[in-house]
Amino acid sequence: MKIFCDCRYLVFPVSRTACTKRLEFRENGRLLMEMDAALDNIAPDQWMPLPTDLLYGREIDIRVFPDMPLQIGKAETKNAPFSTYLRPAFHFSAAQGWLNDPNGMTWYNGRYHLFYQYNPLGCSWGNMSWGHAESTDLLHWEEKEPALYPDETGMMFSGSAVVDFDNRTGLQAGSEPPLLLYYTAQGGSTHWSAGKLPTQCLAYSTDGGATFTKYDKNPVVAEITDQTRDPKVIYHAPTGRYIMALYKTGAEYMLLASADLLHWEPLQTIEIPEEWECPDFYPLPLDGDPAREKWVLIGASDRYLVGSFDGYRFTPEQEGRRLHHGNGSYAAQSFFQAAPQDPRRIRIAWNNAAVPAGAAFQGFMNIPCEMSLRQLDGAMQLCAQPVEEVVRLRCDTVPFSAPPLDAGGSFRQPLASTAQDICIEGVPGDDCRLLLSFCGIELTADFSEGTLSWKQYTAPLTCRGGKFRLRVLLDTASAEVFLDEGQAILVCGALPDANLLYWEAQVLGGQLHSLSGVASSLASIW
Repeated sequence: MKIFCDCRYLVFPVSRTACTKRLEFRENGRLLMEMDAALDNIAPDQWMPLPTDLLYGREIDIRVFPDMPLQIGKAETKNAPFSTYLRPAFHFSAAQGWLNDPNGMTWYNGRYHLFYQYNPLGCSWGNMSWGHAESTDLLHWEEKEPALYPDETGMMFSGSAVVDFDNRTGLQAGSEPPLLLYYTAQGGSTHWSAGKLPTQCLAYSTDGGATFTKYDKNPVVAEITDQTRDPKVIYHAPTGRYIMALYKTGAEYMLLASADLLHWEPLQTIEIPEEWECPDFYPLPLDGDPAREKWVLIGASDRYLVGSFDGYRFTPEQEGRRLHHGNGSYAAQSFFQAAPQDPRRIRIAWNNAAVPAGAAFQGFMNIPCEMSLRQLDGAMQLCAQPVEEVVRLRCDTVPFSAPPLDAGGSFRQPLASTAQDICIEGVPGDDCRLLLSFCGIELTADFSEGTLSWKQYTAPLTCRGGKFRLRVLLDTASAEVFLDEGQAILVCGALPDANLLYWEAQVLGGQLHSLSGVASSLASIW
């Protein structure tokens, strides 16, 4: 099918039950874009709008494999209305399509920029592109057009963003420094990239992040292994160089360095036991003391190492630990920089728990968290707490307290909705066991064992000063539980039951001496 692309969107009929087909978009025989889609002319359940950034003003030959009649609509706006069905109230999700790993997070041109792995033509993994959203407050996000699409080098896998303040690349055009995206071109992931290995590549924007151009001398890091991917680039001020953390293979990660952001030299290989892909690498002051700066190297499943880094070598100073223990947090990344004068290290993770079929989207981001490093129980522990901006969403706050409870006793607190910020503290007996239920999501606290469990997932639960402290962010499709001021996270990827609008504590054994806190309803960001 040949069409002249004179619209902002081409609209395709898709369904969750149709077979996947391959789409090719060509101009004069040259491949411009390759996508997979579950095309369905007979009974589509969605019409998916594909932005025409790469196609506009061109005579395009669109081919589908296997061959079938092709229905394509044209539109100037996204045709599907924004649906709140099954959509989290205060977590970012794309309007349509699949979303996974956060990428390229930075403050640029007066806004927070969040990029992410994105499928614009379906609600399942595939067609990995870079979606893009912007925010001024880390809560309310404006979805922009995708930044990167698959090409002959493969899908656009995960990576990071850097603002080239000093124009070290020489790519600046105008007064604004260029915004650089480092990504993995995942060779072997598409029909036309078959037989190629992954490489690390660069794209850049000179118009404030509106459009991106792939660097004409890509790759900036050539093939290493068939698994090497996910470049995270940060600035190391003492040496004046940029550092790239890169997943290599197995449990191995690499560090590389560059003075010009274009040419990279290897520094070392490091192993994070039982971990793989999506590294993040950053400094934090230990217990808030800038004179005691340490570095954190962390992988996709939140296993991390803490140690020292001199710009040339990272030296771990203790055994690896883990921050997240549930099923709803993966591939977290921190911002290259926060807003000016904001010293916080802020990170966002992908909630990889599945949204039930029927929604117009799949995947969402967990709440942004402020990271800290604390000396606790003889070890340096990474901690995460929801950013302070979350309190702006509170629309009512109800305090609660319960008398001492023996085995068989219970306390129930009504809730106004399934969008809640619940802060709990209590004093348990040594042999106390609690069943905590949040709109039907049930967790077991065992204070003799020092654990908090949900299904098969278990996180360490401590009582400092004889008290346990929990903060639960409850939303339409998950519960994020922060234990002991964030030294562990248990994200429960499950749907709260709106028929059970309460949270409850039941004493299964022992005694609960006291229980108190506040429950706050949270306003929708939509």
